[in-house]
Amino acid sequence: MKKICLSILLLHWVVMSVCIPTNVPINETTLSYAQETEYQKLVRDRPEEFSYNPLQVGNKWWRGTLGGPHYLVREVVDSLLINNHIYYKVIGTGASGEGFWVRNEGDSTLVYDQNDIDNDPSTSELVSEDFSFSGQTWVYHDMTSFSYPSIIPWECTFLDESFLSTFGIPTYLRWHQYYHPEQYNSMTIIGWARGFGMFQWTNDIPDGTDISIIACKINGILYGDTSVLAEDDTTTPISNIKINCYPNPFQHDTVIKYDLPSEATDGILEILNVKGQTLRRELVRGTGVFSWNGTDKNGHSISSGMYLCKISMNSRLCKTTKLIYLK
Repeated sequence: MKKICLSILLLHWVVMSVCIPTNVPINETTLSYAQETEYQKLVRDRPEEFSYNPLQVGNKWWRGTLGGPHYLVREVVDSLLINNHIYYKVIGTGASGEGFWVRNEGDSTLVYDQNDIDNDPSTSELVSEDFSFSGQTWVYHDMTSFSYPSIIPWECTFLDESFLSTFGIPTYLRWHQYYHPEQYNSMTIIGWARGFGMFQWTNDIPDGTDISIIACKINGILYGDTSVLAEDDTTTPISNIKINCYPNPFQHDTVIKYDLPSEATDGILEILNVKGQTLRRELVRGTGVFSWNGTDKNGHSISSGMYLCKISMNSRLCKTTKLIYLK
């Protein structure tokens, strides 16, 4: 028993000290009490935009290897309407499982229980992930390794949560530890980033899996290493377009610093709402700054929420980042 406890403590120390890879920009930041309150209100009002497990067909996650290629490891590939709810099919790491469909409700991911796995006819859904608890709970986290009727839930332990800036965007990162009582060496630690999904995956086995997400495509927007889309016929990313917004989140003004590949090439800087409507539009060139005070093109103050800063050099070359405005 002592050996097991020591192993768990060691694993906790390892995940907190080395799970965040050096090739992914993550920096801890802090919010004022007012900003924290406003941020949590946005999370409640717009749960899908700030989900720990974004579910939209076309969402993708890539892992990287040190000095090597990247690999697509997770993707939302299909959707299905069941009982007036839209469920999604996820393949790869953290998949929904063969024959299973999942959906989000608040800070929980639910799986449609078509085979009555829990032997309770009164329930049609099971909790696949829970991002609201502290302590310990049970979740139907990964059903790809088991077949009905032998599926039983995983023990899930909350480890830590911090407000961080990753890919230059502020977000919360939660660490969960999973253990399956019927699967030897099943202990797994996953970092989930609000608005980005699975961010880090570590398996506590000899020569086990250690997945670091270097890029993700969420709701059509690419974050991280743009080279993952080098073979995409519909998008030609420009990794040399640089955008840095500070402060972010912001209450009054944010300064947007940009750096385009060539001073001889004009670009268009746009501030968009989540519906894709343009609030501000400016011509930019080379290296410079643009200060935005949270108003639209008519000078009207906008509401608190998530917005997008997009710089495009033509219809195919662009880069986008998120902004969070907290009044």
